[in-house]
Amino acid sequence: MRKSTHKSSLSFPAGFRIGISLLLLLLATMFPLRTHAGQSGDPGVPERPRVGLVLSGGGARGIAHVGVIQALEDAGIPIDYIAGTSMGSIVGGLYAAGYNGIEMQTLVDSLNWRNIFSQAPEPGSVWVSKRYGLMKPIFQLRFKFWNLYLPTGLINGQRISREFFRLTAPANYAAYGDFDSLQVPFRAVAVDIATGRARTLGRGSLAQAMRSSMAIPLIFYPAVYNNQLMVDGGVLKVLPTDVAREMGADVVIAVDVTKPLPGGRIPENLVKVANLTLDIIIRDMEQKSLEQADVVIRPPVGFHPESSYSGLDSLIRLGRQATMEKMDQIKHLIARKSRSQTPVKASLDTSLLRQATITDIRVIGHRLVISDSTSTSGKLPPSDLFNREELRKRIVLSYFPLKVGERFRMQQALQGVDNLYATGLFQNVWLELDRTGPDAVRINIHFVENALRTIGFGANYRSEEGPSFFAQIVPFSFLGSGTLIMPLVRVGELRTRAGLEISNGRIFSTPYLFYTGLYYDEEQPYTYDQEGNKTGQLRTRRFLGQASFGLQPTKQVLISVGIRGEQVQSAEVDQWEHAAITRRGALFGQLIVDTRNHQHFPDGGMYFSSDARINANVNHLPAQYSLLATRYESYIPLARHQTVYFYGTAGISEGELPRYSQFRFGGPQDLPGYHREEQWGNYLFAAGLGYRWEFSRNLYWQTDWRIGNVYHTISEVAATNLLMGLSTGLRIASPLGPLAFSYGWNTADRSELYFSLGYDF
Repeated sequence: MRKSTHKSSLSFPAGFRIGISLLLLLLATMFPLRTHAGQSGDPGVPERPRVGLVLSGGGARGIAHVGVIQALEDAGIPIDYIAGTSMGSIVGGLYAAGYNGIEMQTLVDSLNWRNIFSQAPEPGSVWVSKRYGLMKPIFQLRFKFWNLYLPTGLINGQRISREFFRLTAPANYAAYGDFDSLQVPFRAVAVDIATGRARTLGRGSLAQAMRSSMAIPLIFYPAVYNNQLMVDGGVLKVLPTDVAREMGADVVIAVDVTKPLPGGRIPENLVKVANLTLDIIIRDMEQKSLEQADVVIRPPVGFHPESSYSGLDSLIRLGRQATMEKMDQIKHLIARKSRSQTPVKASLDTSLLRQATITDIRVIGHRLVISDSTSTSGKLPPSDLFNREELRKRIVLSYFPLKVGERFRMQQALQGVDNLYATGLFQNVWLELDRTGPDAVRINIHFVENALRTIGFGANYRSEEGPSFFAQIVPFSFLGSGTLIMPLVRVGELRTRAGLEISNGRIFSTPYLFYTGLYYDEEQPYTYDQEGNKTGQLRTRRFLGQASFGLQPTKQVLISVGIRGEQVQSAEVDQWEHAAITRRGALFGQLIVDTRNHQHFPDGGMYFSSDARINANVNHLPAQYSLLATRYESYIPLARHQTVYFYGTAGISEGELPRYSQFRFGGPQDLPGYHREEQWGNYLFAAGLGYRWEFSRNLYWQTDWRIGNVYHTISEVAATNLLMGLSTGLRIASPLGPLAFSYGWNTADRSELYFSLGYDF
């Protein structure tokens, strides 16, 4: 008996089976199967593994990452994911935003590395009233209410945040704030300073993610990301290869530009010992990350300093060369690795932001963190002052040129950031955008408020005058409207002042301003004979009160009028006991136009000022005098950091001009070869030409030619007895203020050596 071998099955007629096959073929033609690029099913693109590029931190050394990307692009190596720390996050974030290697090199070459780390506001954003009046300190103590505030870093990163936003906001908007939807999926690594944990940043503001990842502790202020304080990811994860694996990379290419160990050299001091210890710890953590990489590229950048942003093209070239040396290994790995679904590259329309309409503008303030009790959870609490007071919001919005209902414009948005930061009320200002619809955007204006009170200390030194010092207390934003109440003390061998000033550069955000002050002044300038020998001192004591009201039609123009009253006692020092007391009242007016791009070392723009005053003796009304003083400067940039500038000044008076109110002349900037303020007179006329060359960073060679004189009477003016002088010397933009050495000579056969250090006050 045989076993049955029959199997149960469904049987269809042959015609039916043919019909079904034809139907399936027709459907496949009409609705092709959608596959990821690189999968089987897309005959135009071969199968391949997913490639992740991981870029390490390293400061300026990380510019070599740009060369790595250029080499990969030239060889046709795809980059499906990118992750980075610190400088690696900056290069990676720009690549993910759509910049290729050549475009990034163009950015590197065009960026003003000298100014990018500056904390000074953009000169064109500072109202004229803010450039004058406040004395320039070289050291400040800041207070939050009555608590001493110590800064959380040396550099606040304001200009860096602004630049990141400018470069990445269009792509970030097109991707709805999702880093997976960028041109290449991207992750930045930062460290939450409160919890001490590494954070992988993949949503939100791309600019703030990059800023967070490069916030080197002690160097940069921590960055605010999703209401938390972040510092440089290199503290815990300088080479995030594990992040690329988690994103889905089959092949991980790691680029390591961290600083090598000194190789047996002994560090000479405490700072170098501390730095080396940190490098050893980072290197040990990095070794574990390197084990997860399939290819490691180490551009031979040697001991190039992390903070040296010179020779950057050579770093890019070294990155390209190091990558080309590994190219065969990279191609072999891609060919050998198992295939998987390769993600489709996103295509971002970065023009969408220009077409978006602003639906809302939010004002989001954050408090300063001054103690652990202020921020126990790592989150920055919103500022009560800014959230509760509608006045604050109106002031912030008044400085921001974009309004709800308008199209978004990048330049105007950046100008708004500059305007707000230039007020001095904020430690940092940055923008974040929310895409609220296909063509809609919400602008979030974020800021960390500044310490409400500061005590500024300043000092300078002038040859023939000696050292001078000042201290000034400035409670910023009194009553929430930018009003400043400023007690001050100035002490020097020739000038002393104690006073109280109250000012507001923009009354309730209008173009109007007011200023008032009460002072006690004491001045003891030297007097000289015709040969320049000291003959004595003129001593003046003055109690002065004044108030003014002004208008700023633009940031560069100030028009003001005011009144003043003074009680003056003046005499030669040895005749002080017999000096008479004079009481005077005055009306005064001032016009200032200032378009210079720098207050101390401008290489473009112009400056014009005109001051008029009419004084009347309170005791004897007919005994009055008036004066008018004008000054003009114009700066023309030349090639190779050279500048030519023109100068002219004039002063005229009428009536009984007291000695202490006469025009003063002499010194390296007025008439070289004379002592500073050596010549006094009722009339002043001078002009000149200057040349300045920045031959090295912050080092200038300057030469000035001057012609002019002071006169006591109109008949002397008519005689046109002009003197000419020439000075030349070195000027340095130092942390303590301008430092100058110069030698001056004039046609009266007089010469003088000059030295000065510090800002004028």
